Amino acid sequence: MKQIKIHLFALLAIIALGSCSSDNDDNSSGQHNSNANANVVTVGIPQEVTRLEFPKVKGGASTIIVHKTDAYGVNFCTEFDTKLKSQRWSCYAVYKSNNIKGWNRNNWKNGTSWNGQFWHGDPFQTDPAISIDCQPSTREFGASSMPSQGITYFQRGHIVASEDRICNQDVNGQTFYMTNMQPQRGEFNTGIWETMEEKIRSFLSINMSTQASHANDTMYVCKGGTIDKADQILGYTTNHFIVPKYFFAAVLIKNNSGYKAIGFWFEHKAYASTEKLSAHVVNIDKLEELTGIDFFCNLPDDIENKVESTNITPSYLQTLWNITN
Repeated sequence: MKQIKIHLFALLAIIALGSCSSDNDDNSSGQHNSNANANVVTVGIPQEVTRLEFPKVKGGASTIIVHKTDAYGVNFCTEFDTKLKSQRWSCYAVYKSNNIKGWNRNNWKNGTSWNGQFWHGDPFQTDPAISIDCQPSTREFGASSMPSQGITYFQRGHIVASEDRICNQDVNGQTFYMTNMQPQRGEFNTGIWETMEEKIRSFLSINMSTQASHANDTMYVCKGGTIDKADQILGYTTNHFIVPKYFFAAVLIKNNSGYKAIGFWFEHKAYASTEKLSAHVVNIDKLEELTGIDFFCNLPDDIENKVESTNITPSYLQTLWNITN
């Protein structure tokens, strides 16, 4: 069975003090290192904001949606801005117990029941966690065009990819909520964005039968599109939903050697098939400058500063993360 929690931020500003998440599968609080900018649990703000995959929450008109399942606990979380009617980012963690294949997206096409419906295709649906008036309908993107950009329609672009959550039907199904979507042109969604998603999955690939390789690693991911600055908005759909001009991803891995982090930044456009993923690598400091988002804010300050440093060059990150093209 699935569970959904939703939390509306208090109007007061969030004071950035509090404890960090630990690095077990639950990410429950446990670290006590100095941290001046961590998220804090207050009235209306959920405990989950202290997890390591979370960036600094914006607050104001934003809502944190926490998707859970009985079998795996927290699946992924989304910051959804009810005023802008757009998701700002979604974040999730990958570790040994949920990095398994128990579901295949093709199963939806074969016909199956889930969430009170019978599906003969991908289960795209509005998210019951927030008002239907705040979020795009399942047909909004496909019915929208942008002739000036040569775009006849947009795809429903997953932020947390379907393939990132395949441990069972429930966790996969939740990725099809429209609050986890942004309008993406097809060449981008199935091109460089998909290439990045596949690369991120390879960072923590394991032997599914033995759970041997990287079994003790945990990966934290935050992805989204730009919605907060006018010059970072490409345009709007038919019913005035934002089309981001840029998309991004921030990745943090913790293993026995410590922490490492990498960022990706893309203009939302069609790229040639020869486009190199390495051309879009940035360090986290740069990604924060570009997006205005404070990633991995729940890390102790000394670790956060080290893994996000401006002294870490893209070429060094390409070598460290084995990005060869």
